[in-house]
Parts: sequence; structure tokens; C-alpha cells
Amino acid sequence: MAANGAHHDRIAELHAGGHSGSGGSNEASRATSPGPAASGIDRGDADLSVDIARLGRTRPRIFPYEKYLPYETETREQREADVNEMIKNLYVAVASGDFVPGAVHWTKEIRGWMSLKFDLTKKQRIALVKLYYELCLAPGLEYAVAERFASMFMVLTKRKHYLRPGVDLVLDWRPLYKELKVFVLPSESSTQNTYSSKRNVRTLTKLCTFAQLFFDPREIPAMLDEFLPYYSMSFSEHAFVVLGLLNLLLPTSAPPDGEEKLQPQYYLPTFFHLWATVNRSMMVDMRFLDIFSRQARDCLGSEVVPFGPYGLFSEEQSSLIYTAVLRLLEIPVGQATTPYSGSVDLGAGTALFLERDPRKHPVSHSIARWIVMSLSPHCLSPATESNPNNKSRSVLHQLEGLIQGIETFFHPSNSGSWTKPLSQLIYYLSDFFVMRWNREQSGEYVVPEDRKLNEEVRRRFVLCLRDVVFMGIYAKSGTAMNYSLSTLQSLAYLEPTLILPGALQRIYPAMQGLVEVHRTVSSIRALQMLSRIIATTKGFRCHLTTLLGLALPGIDANDLDKTMHSLAFIQSVCYNIPLHDLSKTPRLEKSELNGDYEMIDDDSSVRPSSDSAGTALAVEWITSQVARFETEGPGIEIDYSSELTPEDEETILKSSTAGFAEFVISFLGRVFTLLQNLPDAARVKSGSPEENVVNTLPAAFSPLLASLSPELYDIALEHVAKFVSNHVVHQARDAMAFIVNALVKISPRKALHRLLPDLMTSIRTEISENGAGSTRTTGSEILPRDRALVWNVSLLSMCVVHVGRDVLDFQEELFDLANFMQDHCRGIPLVHVSNFVHHLLLNLTVTYTMDYRLFEKQDMRHGGLTPDCWGKVPDPAELNINWHVPSHEEIDFAVKVFEAQAGRALKALGELIKDDGSVIKRDGVGKDWSDEMSRNLVLLRLTISGCSRLFRSEDGTVSPEYTMVEKESSGEEMEVEGVGRTGKKEAGADEETEDDLLGLGPQEEDEKVKRTFHYPTGYPLEIGSPQY
Repeated sequence: MAANGAHHDRIAELHAGGHSGSGGSNEASRATSPGPAASGIDRGDADLSVDIARLGRTRPRIFPYEKYLPYETETREQREADVNEMIKNLYVAVASGDFVPGAVHWTKEIRGWMSLKFDLTKKQRIALVKLYYELCLAPGLEYAVAERFASMFMVLTKRKHYLRPGVDLVLDWRPLYKELKVFVLPSESSTQNTYSSKRNVRTLTKLCTFAQLFFDPREIPAMLDEFLPYYSMSFSEHAFVVLGLLNLLLPTSAPPDGEEKLQPQYYLPTFFHLWATVNRSMMVDMRFLDIFSRQARDCLGSEVVPFGPYGLFSEEQSSLIYTAVLRLLEIPVGQATTPYSGSVDLGAGTALFLERDPRKHPVSHSIARWIVMSLSPHCLSPATESNPNNKSRSVLHQLEGLIQGIETFFHPSNSGSWTKPLSQLIYYLSDFFVMRWNREQSGEYVVPEDRKLNEEVRRRFVLCLRDVVFMGIYAKSGTAMNYSLSTLQSLAYLEPTLILPGALQRIYPAMQGLVEVHRTVSSIRALQMLSRIIATTKGFRCHLTTLLGLALPGIDANDLDKTMHSLAFIQSVCYNIPLHDLSKTPRLEKSELNGDYEMIDDDSSVRPSSDSAGTALAVEWITSQVARFETEGPGIEIDYSSELTPEDEETILKSSTAGFAEFVISFLGRVFTLLQNLPDAARVKSGSPEENVVNTLPAAFSPLLASLSPELYDIALEHVAKFVSNHVVHQARDAMAFIVNALVKISPRKALHRLLPDLMTSIRTEISENGAGSTRTTGSEILPRDRALVWNVSLLSMCVVHVGRDVLDFQEELFDLANFMQDHCRGIPLVHVSNFVHHLLLNLTVTYTMDYRLFEKQDMRHGGLTPDCWGKVPDPAELNINWHVPSHEEIDFAVKVFEAQAGRALKALGELIKDDGSVIKRDGVGKDWSDEMSRNLVLLRLTISGCSRLFRSEDGTVSPEYTMVEKESSGEEMEVEGVGRTGKKEAGADEETEDDLLGLGPQEEDEKVKRTFHYPTGYPLEIGSPQY
């Protein structure tokens, strides 16, 4: 009993919430890395403090999800009551020892609740983190169950903006160390056999990664006292083990004020001494770099820790680290291929258990983190009296020296084992710099003013990496090229005037076909990465329409790799700019066809295609700029904001947009030629370039069509309509169907009125006059006679899915056509017919978004779009989302189609399974019976799937068998609420005492363990209505 009482006391202590330090919960978070100091900073914002204390997150969600949903959601009170009940049941299960299924089930429920973007309060999160930390390390628990609890612990601590280390939560490192000790120091643990433990050591090392943030810096002396006695180079295995334990368990967050012996500078000399005792070991170098980089990150925001030109480190320490960096980059020096000795790391023994996965934690990541988190304006400090010749010696100066020294190894012709680590290093350097810059500018990182990155540091950093990045984007290795392209994007974001001129200087000759083909592909990929930055940078955005035109020849059936990258570039541009001719003054008229606002030119005599006069100014300016790029040297820098007045820049931009009509027509022509030259889909292997192109085409068309102005959309609609009615390209059927679907989604009424009559006429003609679909087919091959029918049915299927209520304009024609095709078709075409019915039902019964335009309608109404719309990012809190919610008319039509098609299938199936009286005999000779059976089963499956949104299986009045089974399995009756949430508590059970929460009070009889919680999802029918 005493033990049981102690167990309940422990649970009560956990449930009571944060440790004694949580009194500082009103302090603002320092977010992720650099981690917050334990001392914290009080911002004194009362509202924010209340929100932080209650919600436990200091970074607000980007999207207000509930605000945009098209149906009533549950209240916050109901959500909180539900999660309280889940936590109560979890604690009851743990207190009673019911880990499986009890605790595991409630863990899954809480995880599901969190996945709906609901936030635990800070108190709940602290209590759950502590509980799961103890559960996943509890002795005697099944290891598979402990893995589940460990996973939940990681989910709760994954995001760093919920709990502040040292302020909200402190964890004990000893239970984790005790479990690790079994693996790495078996002679010191109670069991002599390392492998007797069934725990997964990988899970333990991952746990360390998440828990390490919350270990108390005051425990550092105790950790060193525990680990260092095992350190000995006489038995090198223990030395490796000690370094592994330090890397996994040592807390690196800033120490409390006034604790001199907890300052990093106090124990760093010890670490450098230990490092000096192990020579030529890659494993040791990686571990120390990991420790030092986290130390630099976590202490950056603390004013308690001294900071200088080398960050936390001295010049000598920094030089030692840079020497190790040079070793780790695998750059050959002289005759030696590697500076490391293979035999040293062979002595690591059980320390290998403590290794982090090098693919997920590459050493370049640690190097870059250490360098970027050590940067500050101190790096720019001028000469001092004591060091007159040592001007600006700093971590940045050393980085410049390193990059300059290894510059030749970035050249595409000089590739080897060093290529990937080098490209990875510059990628992580730029990535960390952008992250730190953005978070400091937004105020998410609370960093002392004298340590904040400034524009001069930013400029020197970009100049340091610029030349090597321009070499890296042409690397032979695909991986190295990807890293370099991402780096180019980051550097252009930081300093567009330094990067974009050099990029365009290299891209223009490549796009004009003046250099090797592989440089053209690299240039197109670079353009794709830079498209957003070009679109938002004044002056450079005037180049964009010319670059779009130069990308068109890249769409070529003979070079599918280049085609794919060209399409990706066009897609990227269309996501960022409207393809609207800004050179004309539009007036707005409401279209009678689709009720939308259209931009009509005042001068109706000017056709969209006659744009030679409109583009003249832009062409002349671009030509002069290309000539300028050719004459300027490699260090080119252009700042158009100082060279061009805003009015001149806008005039050039407007002139450049006059060529969009020509671009759209050329683009469609090239795509149609490409589709006609693709191989047959049946012969294409999975993952081949042909398949990738077919998948990329619809992805490129969606933003392109969404960004078109109304008059350009009409041009595109007319070209696509003519192509689909005059051609049958069997091998490109699916790609064309997706393109047509993208076209219809933008302006459903206009597109349906243009496309559907032709498609429906063609289908009837093919069946009636050409006999398509009249014979049985074997295998998956479509007969040549049936190809036109399947082409038209496939296009029709994609015309009527996710396009809204405008299909009701054709409801009689579509209903009659579905019946006509079912009556006259056999074989494979019939599967496509059933798919058409499935798509039609989905369109009518499902809730989905109807907003595919790039801009809000009010933006179009207020004088049309302007150059300011280029690269504009909409405010996530001010969106107007147009939802399709099924109307009464749509549901009536869906029910009519469903009854006709499902009724037909059920009647036919009934006839087929009769013992006598069936029209088709089961004589075992022909295939007629099995054909009819399978076609009707397929039709039934697809119609049920299409209408599945209307079914409510939990309603006992509709599904009595389901309810009966449910009652039998649970042994109790469950109430069902109108919103679909089961398990409602009785009145008066709202308020529980702490005893009830902990399972110590009176229990409810026969509590149902596996109860789940349901929330409203916008059920389209009104309960009890005639339709229901």
C-alpha cells in the first residue's frame, strides 16, 4: 500500500505542472536556437504574458484556420473540456498500470487532437512532457510501448517556441544516463551483458537530442564529475564513450547570472585539452564541433556570457576549430588523401552506439552553426592599440581566409570526395545566416544590440561566398548543384544587388544558346530559384518577361530534362507575378457569362497580339543591359533603385508586359507539340523522364492559367478548346485531362459553356457512328477504334470535378449522356464512364475551395492590377476564401444520378446472380457473365465512393446494424450528439476535483476505454430533412 501511495503521490506531483522555476512564465520566449537563457527577459506585455502563460506558444500561428472554414466548428471550451478528459483518462490509466491499451490509446487521442492544430496550455504541456519522459524510461515497461511514449515526448518538445528551457521546464539527466550506461559502459552497470537490454539505443540517442535542451546548466559540474573519471587514452574506448556522453547530455544553454564556474569559458579549456589528447580522429572532431556549435547558438542571446570577435571563443581556440574544419572537409593536401588515421576510430568500440546519424546530422551543419552563431558586429572592430596590425581579425576574417584557400576545389572540373561536403557547408552557412537574420529582424531572437547582425556583416558574408557559389551551380554532381542553387537563392535574398547582376551575366548567354547545353540547364534551374527575388526587386523584375521568352525553347520533346526545368521555372514565375498587360488602361465590366469582373481595353481596336509597339521600350532597355553585363567584369554590382527613378522603372516594366499574349500563344503551341511527341503511357517506366514531364505539366499550368488576365485567359481557352476537339493524343490523355481541369477551375461557367457541348457531341458521334466501345477488350490495351471515345470521356470527367455548381447548367445533358454511355459501351471504355459518374458525384457532394485566382476580386475591381502586385504576399489573416458548399439543387441532382446509376448496377447484379431467369448464362464458355459482373461492381463501387460524403454511419436510425454491433462490443449505450461527437458527459459532471483527475475519486462504472472524440466536418445535409 505504501508503494502504491508513493506512486499516486508521484503522479500528483507530475500533474501539478511546472517545477519551481515556472514562476517566470510571464517572460517572453527566445524561440529556437539561439536558446533562451535561464535568466530570461521580462517584456512587461500583459496581454502577451497571459497568452504565453495560457497557450504555451509565443509564435502565433500563421493561418487562423477556424476563421476560414465554411462551417461552424466546435467551441474552444468544448475542445479544452475534451483534452482535459483525455488527460484525466491518461492519468487514470497510468495510475492503474493499464499501459496497453489504456495509456497507449489516450496517447494516440491526445496526439490526434494536437494534429488538428489545437494547442495545449503551457501547464498541460509541462505536465505531459514530464510524464512521458518518465514513462519512456520507466523500468519494467514493454519496450514497444516505451517507444510509443518516447515518440510522444519528442512530439511535445519538438517545437522550441512552446517551452523555455530553464524557465518553464527542467528535466533530470540521470534516468537517461542510466539507460545509456548499459550500452556504453557495460562493466560499470548492474548487468555485464551489453546486449541484454531490449531497448533501442537509437531511440535513446534521439531522446537525448530533445531532452538535452531542458537539462539544468547547474548540473554541468555533476556531469563532469560523473563522466571524466572514465576518460583514459590507455583504454581509448572509454575516452570515445565520455566524449559521446558529453555531446548527448551536456546542457549548452546559458548559465544563471553570478555562477562563474558555469560559464562556458570556465570549462572550454578542459574540452580543448581533451581534444588535444586524441589526434587524427574524425569522430572526435565531429563531436567537439557539435558541442561548440550548440554552445555558440544557445549562449548568443545571453548578456551574462562574454562575447567578442570570435564569439564565445578566444582567437587561439577559434584557429584550432578552423583547422579541424579544414580536416573534416576532406580536401587532399600534397600526396595524402585524408588527414585522418583509420586505426584511431576503430578503437571507439561501444561509443559507436552514441553516434548521431551522419546523414541527418552532417558535420557541415555543425560547422556552419558554429560560424554563423559566432558572427556579430564585433567582427568588424578596427585595430586597437595593443594589436595595431591585427585589424579586423575575427571569425569572419578566418572564414574569408578559409573560403579563399579552398576556392579552386569548388570549380566544376575539380570534383572529388570533397565536392559534396564543400557545397553542403556553403548551403548551411547561408541557410543559418538567413534564419538568424530574419529572426533577429522580426524580434523572435532576443539578442543584445551589440551582437545583432548588421548590413555591413551581411554584405561581407555574401561577398565571401559569392564567387564559389557561381562556380558551384555548374557542378557535375547533382547533389552539389542542388546545394549551390539553394545557397544562391539565400544569398540573393540577403543582397540582391550583389548576386542578381552576376547571375544574369551568366544566365543570358546560356539561355541564348551561346554556351554548352549543361550550362543552359543549370541556368534555367538558377532562374527558377531566383524567380521570386527577381520579381520583387525593382529594376531586375523588368528582365523577367524576357527570361520567360528565352525559357520557351527549353520545352523540347528531345530533351525532357531541360523541358522539366523550363516548366518548373515558368510555374515559379507565375506563382509570383500576374500575367496582365500593364501597358494598357483597363476598364472593368461584369461578364454575363461567369459573373466575374473582366478587364476590357478602352481602345478596342488594339488586339492583344499587336504588341510590337508596346514592347519596344523594354526591348531597347534589355538589350542595353545585356551588353552591359558582357562588358562588366566578374565583380559586377548594380543597384537599379539608385540608377532608375520609380517612374522610369515602372514604365519599362509596363512595356515589358505587353508581350504576354505572344508568350501565352507560343507556350501553348510548344506544349501541344510536346504532348504529340510523347511515347505511349503503357510503355513508360515508372519514374522515367516521360512520366515526370506528364506530372509536371499540370503543376505548371495551374499557376499559369490562374495568373492570366481575362483577355489572355480567353486566348488560352480558345486554343485548348480547338486542340482537344481536333486532336486525339492517346499517349497524353491524362496530362491533357489535368490541363483542361486547371482551365475550367479558373472560370468554370465560361469554360464549361465552351468545352462541354463539343465533348458531349463527340462522345455521342463516336458511339453512334463509329461503333466505339461496342466490343469486349482484354488486358489494359485500348483499341484504336475506342481511343477517341476514351479521350473525350477522360476530358469530360476532369471538366466536371472540383469546378462547383456551374455543372447544373448541363444537368439534363450529363444525366442522359451517362445513361446513354452505360447502355451502349462495353470493355475498358466503360471503366472511364463509371469514373465520369464518380467525378460528377464528387463535384456535387464534397466541400472544397473554388478560389484558384492569384488575386482577390477586390484587387481586380479597384482600378485593376499595378506593378506593386508583382511578388506581393497576401496577408494570411485577411484572405477571402471562396468555398464550394453543396447546395440543395446539387444534392438533389447527386441523389438522382446516384439512384439511377447505383439502381442500375444493383438491378443488373440481382439478375446475374439468379439461379434461373438470367439473360446471360454462366456456362463457363464465354466471358460475358464475368464482364457484366465486374462492370457493375466497378460502377457500384465508384458511385458509392462519389456519394460517401452524404453517409453517416454513426446514425442509428439509418444504420441499425452498425449501432447494434457498437453496443454489443462496448457493453453500453453511447449517446450521439448532432455534431457527431460521441461520449458526452452527463450534466453536473463538468467540474472534477484533482482526485477525480488523478483517478483517486469515485470512478464511473464501466468506463469505455477506447472511446474516441469526433468534431464537426461540415456535413452537407440537414439532419431530419427530406433529403437526409
